[in-house]
Amino acid sequence: MASFLTDKDFRWPKKGDSPFLGGIADPNSPTWVNLDWLSQQNIGDSLLAVAFKDAGDKIIKELSRREDYRNPDVFFMPIAYLYRHSLELKMKEIIKLGIRLKLVEKDTKLLCILRKHELHPLWNFARRVIEQYWQHGSKDDLNAAGRIIQEFHKIDRTGQHLRYTEDQNGNKTLNQLPESVQLIHLQDVFEGVFNFLEGCEIGLNEEVRMRSEMMCEYR
Repeated sequence: MASFLTDKDFRWPKKGDSPFLGGIADPNSPTWVNLDWLSQQNIGDSLLAVAFKDAGDKIIKELSRREDYRNPDVFFMPIAYLYRHSLELKMKEIIKLGIRLKLVEKDTKLLCILRKHELHPLWNFARRVIEQYWQHGSKDDLNAAGRIIQEFHKIDRTGQHLRYTEDQNGNKTLNQLPESVQLIHLQDVFEGVFNFLEGCEIGLNEEVRMRSEMMCEYR
């Protein structure tokens, strides 16, 4: 098959290719990544949640330039998946902080939910953490965030439907998508729920930090 293609047509695999070889890269290049630095830092899923969100934002920004010859329709599933996974990671972080602060009990049911990818059950526990810590907080904010999360849950209940055109039972996942979507609007709405969850996470993290400092003072 390779005989029918030339180097001018397509990039073809060649001897010695290694996709994750970093030594040949220029550290001054904007696409060079220092994974050694990442591995040495105490990087948690919260940072990855931001990275997944930013990746989705960058795709929408690029599409907005109208410089890509491809139809933007095909990018919906990757973008929605990036946003959905960002939500999943943020809620799991809030729940884990809630466990540390004893706002929710770390039982078998909760551990099972944390191992899965269903957004609705995760939101039920994340909301419980938020309500326990901010007992006089606005229910309107919680309800609005919950509705957005539920919409993401509806189009992908397992974390798999935005990754494949068919589920494990052979059902078409594309049939569960909306008829049309304005990506800029999707980005704007997602920005709101992400900021809400991140704000909650920051507050809970601060409480964990203060309690740790108090424990050190009493020792």
